[in-house]
Amino acid sequence: MPGVSNTLNYSNMLSYLRGEFVGQGYAISNVCEEYPSLPIDLFCTKGKAKSQECWVVLVAAVQHIPEDFQKRLFFYQYLLSLHYKPSQYKIVLAVPEYATVETTPFYAEEDEEKNQNFYEVNGFGLWKINDKGDIDKDTCPAISLRNKIDRDFQDIIVREDNGMSNKGQAILPFVDKYVHDSVLAIAKYYQIKFDERNVDQTLLELCLDLKSVPYRDLLFDSITNHLSMKNKNDFDFCTEVFNVLWNKYLGEEIYPEEHRRFETFLVELYPKYRDHYIHQLQVFLVGVLILDILIANKVLAPVNGFPFTSWLLAASFHDFAYPIEKYDDFVSRYFKTCLGLVGGNWKFLGLKDDYTELSFSSEVEHIVAALANCFVGSFDGETGVNNFNIVRQFFYHEITREKNHGLISSLGILKRFRKGNASVDFSTVVLPAAVATAIHDLSICETIHGVKKDATSECVLRVQELAPLHSLNLQKQPLAFLLILCDNIQDWGRHFKDEEFEQPLKEANIRLKGLFFDSGKIYIQLYFSDTRESRKFMNYKEGVLSGLEKMLGASNIEFVIEYWDRETDQKTSYTFAISNSKQDSSVH
Repeated sequence: MPGVSNTLNYSNMLSYLRGEFVGQGYAISNVCEEYPSLPIDLFCTKGKAKSQECWVVLVAAVQHIPEDFQKRLFFYQYLLSLHYKPSQYKIVLAVPEYATVETTPFYAEEDEEKNQNFYEVNGFGLWKINDKGDIDKDTCPAISLRNKIDRDFQDIIVREDNGMSNKGQAILPFVDKYVHDSVLAIAKYYQIKFDERNVDQTLLELCLDLKSVPYRDLLFDSITNHLSMKNKNDFDFCTEVFNVLWNKYLGEEIYPEEHRRFETFLVELYPKYRDHYIHQLQVFLVGVLILDILIANKVLAPVNGFPFTSWLLAASFHDFAYPIEKYDDFVSRYFKTCLGLVGGNWKFLGLKDDYTELSFSSEVEHIVAALANCFVGSFDGETGVNNFNIVRQFFYHEITREKNHGLISSLGILKRFRKGNASVDFSTVVLPAAVATAIHDLSICETIHGVKKDATSECVLRVQELAPLHSLNLQKQPLAFLLILCDNIQDWGRHFKDEEFEQPLKEANIRLKGLFFDSGKIYIQLYFSDTRESRKFMNYKEGVLSGLEKMLGASNIEFVIEYWDRETDQKTSYTFAISNSKQDSSVH
C-alpha cells in the first residue's frame, strides 16, 4: 500500500478515533448537523441542550501538515459559535505520529508571535496516532473557545492591570483582539464552496480498502489526499482522479475538459440542474467496489484491460454528451430571452447528415451487433436482418431526433479510441465500454426491453413490439449491467430533473451506508430520511428499481439493494434483489 506506514492510513486512523469516542459514550456522525457540507471527519456529541458537549475532529493522513490547516481550524472555531455555545465544542486535528506540522501561526508578524505554537495558543487539539492505534492527546490538548477566552483574559489582566485605575484600558484591547481574530478567521480562510462537496465520504472510505483493482494505489493516494487536506471542491477532485487514471490506463494525457466547462454553464442556466460530472466519478467508484468483489469471487476474470480499464472508460464518459442533449433547449431559451423569438418545435442541431449517416453509421452497427448476445433470437436470415434494422433505425432516431446523450457518448468513445491506441484493446476495452454507455439511459434500455411507454415515432413503437432485449445479463454484458445498476442508485448530491421530486429527493438525503459481499450476495445499503415528503421520491425509486429487477439478470451472484431509515437505523420495505431474470417473455 502507498504511504510511509503499511498499517496506518486515513481509514484506520478514523476507525481508531471512532472507537475512542464511542468508548466514552459519544454519539458519532461524519457531518455537523448545522453545516452538513462542512468538510469534517467526525462530529461527536454527548448530552443534550445546554449541557451538550461536542468534538469536531479532522483527520489528515499525510506526512506534512501545512499552514493551510490553521486557517481552516480558525474559521471553524468562529463559524461554530453561530450555533453552539463557545463552551460546548472543542476542535481537534488528528495526524500520524510521523507527520511534520507547521506550527508557526499563519498570522505571525512579530518575533514573539513567530515563536508561538498556533495549536497551543488557539486551543486546538493536535492529536498524534501511531500504527498500533494509540492516540497521544497530550501534544496539544484541545480546549473550548470559551476556556481559551477565559485563559487569555486572565493572562492580560495579570500582565496589564497592576494598579490600573481604569480596567477598560486592559479589557478593550482584549475585546478588540477577538473582533480582529473573528474577522481574520473569515478573511484568511481558503474558501471552499461547501455545496459542491457531494462525493459521499463513506464511498471514498470504502475505496481505501480495495484489493483486486489495478489502479487501487492511485485511487488510494488521491482519495487520502482529498479526505485529509479538504482543500479541493468535488469538481477539482473529480478532474484530478480521472486525469491520473486516463493518463495511466487510457494513454490520454488529460481527461477531456469540455464536459466540466459545459457543466458550469448548465448549472448557471438551470439552477436545479442534475449533476452529471461529479456523478460520473461516484458511479465509477461504486462500480469499482462491485468489480473488486466480482473479481475476488471469480464471477468475472480480468483479461487484457477488461473489466477495469473498460469500466474506467465507460463510467467516466457515459454522460459526456449530456450538453448536446440539452442543446436545443438552451438555444431556444437564448432566442426567446435575448431576441424575443419564440419558435415552434425547433431542432437547431441537425445530426442526421452531419454525423450519423456520414460518420457514425458503422459505429452504430458495432453497438447493435455487440448487444446481440443478450437479444432474443439471432440476426441470421431474412427475419434476423429485418430485426437488426429495426434496432438500428431506433438508435438512429434517438441520436438524430432526441440527441440521446448515452448513444452520442458511446459513439464518441468509438471514434476517440478507434485509431490504434496502444494503451487500450478495442474488443476488450473500447467496445464493451461503448455498448454500456449506449444503453445505460433507461429511455433506451427500457425501450429495447419492450417496456410500453407513450411513443409516437414508428421506429420506437416497432422496437417496443420487438422487445429484443429479454434480459441484460451480468455474465454476457457485465459493463452494461453494472453501468445501469450504478447509474440508477447514485442519487446523493444531485437535484432531480422533474420539479415534483426535487424537494422529496432533498428530504430523502440519500447516502451510502455500506457495500459488501456476504453469502453469495452483494449488498448495497443506502440511508434515507423517511418522511411523508421523501416517500414521494422513494415510491418513484421503487418503480425504477422494480423495473431493474425484471430487466437485469445475474446467474451466479445476487445483488441486494436496501434502503435504511436514517433515524431508526432499520431496513425499510424499499428492498430490491437482482438475480436470475425471469425467462417468460410475457413479463414485457
